[in-house]
Amino acid sequence: MTVTPETNVEYEIYLLGNDYDDPEDGLKLADGSASFDYGGYHRITIPEEGQKVLAKGQKYAVIVKETSKEGDYIPYATMMITGSGGLSEGVETENKAVINKGESFFVKGGKWTDLSTKAARKTFLGDSGDYTTMDNFQIKSYLEPVTYEDGGEDKVFEGYLTINNYGQGTINKLNFITGRDMVVAPEFRGIKNDMPEDWDPEFTWDSSDPAVAEIEPVDNGAVKITGKKAGKSFVTLDAGEFGRRVICVQVRNPKLIYMALGYDDFKMVYTGKALKPKPVVLEDETTSEAVQHKYKEGVDYEMSYKNNVNAGKATATVTGIGNYAGKVSVTFTILKAKNTLKAGGKTATVSAAKLKKKAQTLKRTAVLTISKKKGALTFVKKSGNKKIRIVKKTGKVTVKKGLKKGTYTVKVRVRAAGTKNYKAFTKIVSFRIRVR
Repeated sequence: MTVTPETNVEYEIYLLGNDYDDPEDGLKLADGSASFDYGGYHRITIPEEGQKVLAKGQKYAVIVKETSKEGDYIPYATMMITGSGGLSEGVETENKAVINKGESFFVKGGKWTDLSTKAARKTFLGDSGDYTTMDNFQIKSYLEPVTYEDGGEDKVFEGYLTINNYGQGTINKLNFITGRDMVVAPEFRGIKNDMPEDWDPEFTWDSSDPAVAEIEPVDNGAVKITGKKAGKSFVTLDAGEFGRRVICVQVRNPKLIYMALGYDDFKMVYTGKALKPKPVVLEDETTSEAVQHKYKEGVDYEMSYKNNVNAGKATATVTGIGNYAGKVSVTFTILKAKNTLKAGGKTATVSAAKLKKKAQTLKRTAVLTISKKKGALTFVKKSGNKKIRIVKKTGKVTVKKGLKKGTYTVKVRVRAAGTKNYKAFTKIVSFRIRVR
């Protein structure tokens, strides 16, 4: 339908899968244009060389674009239903506008919008009309029935051409994983008993993008479809005079779903450097069994880590790349390292003459050698003369007044409390006090 004089009409026809998302979600069958001097209803016939035979039940779309003589776009005419209809056997009927899902679409900014929702109709009309009474666009398409000869008599072909997968029934859309394949076969339903005995249709298969979905003929008109890389392709079955059918093949990369680290990797020891355990087993959704050493880092997956330096809980994550998708994480533990405390005893000399007058105090370094400690130190006397004491926090030694001449051995427990990355450690050390 055109309204504006001297309107140019361009059309495209697409063969769709049953689960199409928009009018272009399929294969283009035909296109053309025509100009009309006056507004009204017009019929355009596809040239014979562009005509195609469609299978019964196959979905298709007709896309129309109207422009003025100057090349400006013309808003497409819409049907508005208002008021009440006439009387039918004395009962007044109410007219209602109904746009079912997938019937009418309009394109704006390169994006198709289904007109079945009220919000979409309001967007299309703006403030120029009552979107509640808007009906489908006034585009109609007509197909002529195909006949075949049976015993000298022409019969209308009523068969239903479909594409079957063994054991899966009718297919509207194939969801593939890269590297997987599936055998599909043509089938006619509802007509086998009515067809001539010598009927032997020729089937032709085609893939719109072989780099995504590769097809390879097998026996009895069937083909094997292999998913080569992520993407979308339309696989067409052409049965000549008995129709044409298309299915959408959606190929995606397999998703990584499982990762296992080595037994020793789950409990690693702090080293001061980033710890990076590697997976010993990776699985994707294409197999129920672990496949060892199949994947290559940098080619099939990338590794990343979190909190993998200090002691505590750390995370290793594998992310699919290349022909793999998905992300899997595993938690592992970084244990505290052994304390590096080094401790030894010395012999310190104290003057007997001075001890007669008062107690003597010795620095920790006079009796103990301490190095490479991790954490705060404490000192607890375990044995030795009662007149020799050690301060717990500092390690200073006090020799009380009156200690007689001689050599005295003292055992002390030296403890490094440890840090967030090192364990605590205790060592028994002996030192000597010589009174002269």
